[in-house]
Amino acid sequence: MVQRQSFSGVIAAPYTPFDVNGAIDLGPVNDQVALFQEMGVTGVFICGTTGEGFRMTVEERMSLTERWSQVRSDGMRLFVHVGANTDEDSIMLSSHAAGQNVDAIAARIPVSEPGAGRNVAEVLDRLDEIASAAGETPVYFYDIPSLDGDPIATHAILERGRDRIRNLAGVKISHTDLDHLQRCLDVGSDHFEILFGVDEMLLSALERGVHGAVGSTYNYATPHYLKMIEAFDSGDIETARELQDRSRKLVDVLYQFGLLRAGKAIMTMMGVDCGPPRDSEQPLSVDDRRRLRDQIEPLNIVARPLAC
Repeated sequence: MVQRQSFSGVIAAPYTPFDVNGAIDLGPVNDQVALFQEMGVTGVFICGTTGEGFRMTVEERMSLTERWSQVRSDGMRLFVHVGANTDEDSIMLSSHAAGQNVDAIAARIPVSEPGAGRNVAEVLDRLDEIASAAGETPVYFYDIPSLDGDPIATHAILERGRDRIRNLAGVKISHTDLDHLQRCLDVGSDHFEILFGVDEMLLSALERGVHGAVGSTYNYATPHYLKMIEAFDSGDIETARELQDRSRKLVDVLYQFGLLRAGKAIMTMMGVDCGPPRDSEQPLSVDDRRRLRDQIEPLNIVARPLAC
């Protein structure tokens, strides 16, 4: 087994920048790095759900990985999600990311047919191939049932993968079921890193022993969450709960406008233009951006003033 990693703190899931024609635009990555450094982001998790990895070609994902590897600031950890619609693409992305000296890779294993279910043995077989292609690079299983449809016993992936996949380092859990999270912690907290991916429930995860978080709102609100973590660590639970409640209200607002559209609009209003979402989702209109700003500003949660 690889040496146990420790990725405590806040790990942002960056938006992938696209231009108005939908082409990938690597220029704004520098602006993202500068903002993340300013806010105190511990690391980045690129090409995941927020990064629209499944809407990108293999070549685009490789170029984005190379860019982040080149320009990330000192001490900023780099996770690369390599899950794809085919195992062949995932293996290719895994091998490429390992060659870029990234800190870790993560892999979501999508179902081939909705409703077909996913059994542990099948997921382990596929994850093992992806992990093998990464060599010594730590690999994380990416557990996101809201997209995969069929839940899986992730704790069993950790339990059975411990001796089988030598570079299996942990799991990134984007799951609202806290019992599910606890089972993973019970099995793996001494051997694996359990990263939590539901921003509006982070405090509940901290109370169960989680130390690292990966999420989309950390793109623009990291200082808010760092204050919450500090309050929790110091025993000021009342303050931690108040800060978490504002996070929940933020996410409620985002859902009104569409999570991806709203998140990219916030980045633009903060001076880091990541462009529109790709393909099916249109950017917010100027009027919608103003309405979004007017609902977010009273929460006092984003790291920079919002300018429409």
